[in-house]
Amino acid sequence: MFLAIFFLFLNTGPSNTALANVSLPAVRATAFAASIFVIHAFGDVPGVLAAWLHWRTRKYACGVSVCVRNHFPLRVGLAHRCEISCG
Repeated sequence: MFLAIFFLFLNTGPSNTALANVSLPAVRATAFAASIFVIHAFGDVPGVLAAWLHWRTRKYACGVSVCVRNHFPLRVGLAHRCEISCG
């Protein structure tokens, strides 16, 4: 787990340094804000979309949704809605 997190964030320092070196001081804060927005857009939005899709399709894939409901950021508590249990 440590190695996975280490290599996941290994590029953070060099990319922030490169961004600071290429942006003008007057727009540096805006450049970092745009960078953070893009990072979160590509990182957070797919998880929210997956949770929304899971919530919308829970009545069609009830057995699967009970098994995987804890893997989504928006826990919707589906155990009481389904008769299928994951054991």
